Amino acid sequence: MEKTLAREPEHGTVIEYITHRCRCPACERAWDRNADAFYASPFKRVPADAAREHLKALIDAGFEIAAISDAAVIVKDTIYGILDGAKYIRRQTSDCILAVDITKPVPKHRVPNAIVCRMLDEMRASGLTLVWIYKTAGVNKSFRAYWSGQRVSWPNYVRIKRVYDAWLRSGLVEVDYDGSPA
Repeated sequence: MEKTLAREPEHGTVIEYITHRCRCPACERAWDRNADAFYASPFKRVPADAAREHLKALIDAGFEIAAISDAAVIVKDTIYGILDGAKYIRRQTSDCILAVDITKPVPKHRVPNAIVCRMLDEMRASGLTLVWIYKTAGVNKSFRAYWSGQRVSWPNYVRIKRVYDAWLRSGLVEVDYDGSPA
C-alpha cells in the first residue's frame, strides 16, 4: 500500500492562497477577487481609509505620533503601517483611532500650539494682556509658544487652561450654548 505525504493543491482558491501560501497566478487571481469580502466581514477587518484620514488630521493639528499612540492605546508601528498605506485594519483599531478627539490634548505630551493660541487670542480679544495672562497662569514671561509656533508643554497648557476656564466662568465673555465663546 502506497502512502502519499503531500496532497494535491487545489489551485485557484482563497484557501490555498491563505493556508498554504500558494502564489501561483490562479491563486493570486482568486485572492484578488475575494480579498475585499474576506477582510470586510464585520468580525475581522475594515478599510483603513477613515482611520488614515483621521490620523492625518491629528498630525496636521500638531499631535505627535507618541501622543496619538497613547490616546488610542495602540502601538506606534500600527500607526506607521496605516499611514504607509495599509488597506485593512482591525475594527477595534479603527474605532480606537477615530475616538481620539482632535480638540483635546493628551496628558504628558506636548500640546499643539493652535489650541493654546486660540485660548490666548480669545482672552486678548476681551482686553486681557499677555503679560497679565502669563502672570496669572504662572507661566514665565519668556513663554514664546504664542509667537514661535512651537508645541506647548503639558504643565504650561494646564496653567493657561485654568486661566482660560476662570475667564469663561467670570462672565467677561458671552458663551454659546456649546460652551465656546460667541
